Amino acid sequence: MKLKKKYLFFSIVGILIVAILGIFGYEYQKIQSTANTISTNHSLASRQQLKQGKPFSILVLGTDVGALGRGTSYAGNTDTLELITINPKKQTLTTTAIPRDTLVRVETKNKVEYTKINAAYALGGPREIKKQVHELLDVPVDYYALVNMGGLENTVDAVGGVTVNNPFAFKYEGHTYPKGKQYLNGSEALGYSRMRYDDPDNDYGCQKRGQQVLLSALTKVNKSKNLCK
Repeated sequence: MKLKKKYLFFSIVGILIVAILGIFGYEYQKIQSTANTISTNHSLASRQQLKQGKPFSILVLGTDVGALGRGTSYAGNTDTLELITINPKKQTLTTTAIPRDTLVRVETKNKVEYTKINAAYALGGPREIKKQVHELLDVPVDYYALVNMGGLENTVDAVGGVTVNNPFAFKYEGHTYPKGKQYLNGSEALGYSRMRYDDPDNDYGCQKRGQQVLLSALTKVNKSKNLCK
């Protein structure tokens, strides 16, 4: 009986060890695959640009799907558009928020449409939205990062939450946000960055709160130095 119990115990431990190693192996493969994809998709000019420490820009696109009961079966609109410009030599980072209702001209296969810039992604994908931002601001857009609402929640939770400084008290989507400095988890950060109709600055105020969430998350990642996060 003792031998059977010991055998059962070591069998369970062995299965757990194999499972844990399998999970770590899977995560490593995902990271390695992503790294290879990034490396492959970089042109020679892009690699040289990064190697030489030249300034570059990343267009962060936040789509209005992936949470709050909204699926991911359609592309969605990029209600959040932030152009991040990084200068490695000066060690500076600048974020430029682009209002979602900005009027743009989009050429599709069948016709020319005048629409809000947040709809350009649904009409033509990443290439079209990069083109629109480039033409609007007259600056190069080197890369883009696409995240939906669920991705924002997961990102904030993965870095252990974010800290923001709320300019005024409000309630939104079941959450209460007092005035002043406070800690937010993923779900709270999503609501904090989405509310705009009760903001006296409307979309501009919404953009400022979104920037707080973004910059706080980036700061947490930089401090943690954790590749998996």
